[in-house]
Amino acid sequence: MGKGQPSIFTDAVVEGLETGRADRDGDRWISVDDLYRYVYDRVKDKTPWQSPTKLSNLEGPLRIARSVYVPPIEPAKLDKESIELTQHVTASARLAAAGDLAKLLRSDDPSVALAARQTLQQMADDDSRMVATRVQSLLDADRETEAS
Repeated sequence: MGKGQPSIFTDAVVEGLETGRADRDGDRWISVDDLYRYVYDRVKDKTPWQSPTKLSNLEGPLRIARSVYVPPIEPAKLDKESIELTQHVTASARLAAAGDLAKLLRSDDPSVALAARQTLQQMADDDSRMVATRVQSLLDADRETEAS
């Protein structure tokens, strides 16, 4: 006897709940509305002629599951002047840029912090020993802060 396959709708419901990707608003809870939007998009991607509907008489959000899903963070675009300063001909200018980037590591915006971290990682191989050492110490301090 063969094993049955779930419908596209059921597959999307299970996937959204198991992976946590149905948490569309990123609040670490999957509500009925989150799940509906997730399932709707998944079904429409696979079968554009189908449109799942939701009929509800709820007042306010109904949370149905916790989510551990954390969407990947895309690095922000740092301003052109900051990037140019990281490649400046003088080591003192690159040191100043490293200090500015270190402040961005503590940004409330994770995409800005990620962009600063990635830029500092690129500077860690600077041809100036002074700059490379300073950048490495900033990255080490950032790792320690992340760990605690």
